[in-house]
Amino acid sequence: MRWSYEPEGVTLPDGENYLPDLLLPHLNTWVEVKGPHNQRIQKPELLAHACLHAPGCQQGQPVSILARPDGASAAGCACGWGDDAPWMLVVIARPNNAGRAVFETPHNCYQDRRLAVVQCQVCGQRSWHLVGGVPVCRRCHQLLSDPIIGWASGQLGFVKIEPPRGGGHTRRR
Repeated sequence: MRWSYEPEGVTLPDGENYLPDLLLPHLNTWVEVKGPHNQRIQKPELLAHACLHAPGCQQGQPVSILARPDGASAAGCACGWGDDAPWMLVVIARPNNAGRAVFETPHNCYQDRRLAVVQCQVCGQRSWHLVGGVPVCRRCHQLLSDPIIGWASGQLGFVKIEPPRGGGHTRRR
């Protein structure tokens, strides 16, 4: 999975600058890593609210329109994105619990839906999904045929991978 650490700062709607921790560009997802505390938790909340709709939506020219699958609830906005399928998802990652990934949505966002990790049956990508939200893959935007099957927070194994060291290569002078 491609990711970037603190790739760019954003200006929040209140005018404050914010540097989110991780960007998963292929999944249109920001990840904010927090400890067990809630210090500065309002910043990811503001970011989540600012990223509900595609850029240009307020001007009537969204850069991206979500085609909602048959059976999904109607969009409240012409861009198709919103509380049940944000254009950029914001995930808060917490310290792992006994080797299990712990994650949550920012408080007071996404109609208080919870997150689950699901695997897309079309592209095979694993990504977060808002349970009860629009059932589309965050990568390929195809319909998730069974979005409820997945891993809730605290169920998905999490392993730190150490990069190889040494390898027998020497530097030439």
